[in-house]
Amino acid sequence: MSTAAASPLFDRVLAGAGPGSRLLDVGCGAGRLLADAAAAGLAVTGVDTEPRALAAAERAAPGADLRVADAHELPFADDAFDLVTLVQVLEHLPNPVLALRGAGRVCAPSGAVRATVWGTPTSATPPSSARRSPRSPGPRPRLRRTTPGPTAAASVRPR
Repeated sequence: MSTAAASPLFDRVLAGAGPGSRLLDVGCGAGRLLADAAAAGLAVTGVDTEPRALAAAERAAPGADLRVADAHELPFADDAFDLVTLVQVLEHLPNPVLALRGAGRVCAPSGAVRATVWGTPTSATPPSSARRSPRSPGPRPRLRRTTPGPTAAASVRPR
């Protein structure tokens, strides 16, 4: 999956997705993951709540389907994507469990939902910029470490 601009994190998140796979990047920001995925031949869609971020994503990944949308209410049909990613997004959401359920709904049964968060499996400290975000009540999901550095990632089957 590596492209010139790819990161080890993106390589892990996009692992196994081949040309023609349908990707939804929830909280796509400036579109770096979308650009790498599009360069690898994936059909890319991104959502973010910030129109300015989507404008940057449009420059990074021309031709991507980009929409202003909330991670808690994804505007797509059930089973619409082969891979749904939430890269460094969950810690910024008031209800990450609801967002993951929505990601599972729009992911095809044979696809995968992949999410990353700051920290390690034994650490619950987000970067200082994320500490202002409200957290949902309840137990934290168990994550397995898949990348070197200050990131933990989880990959789950949607159903």
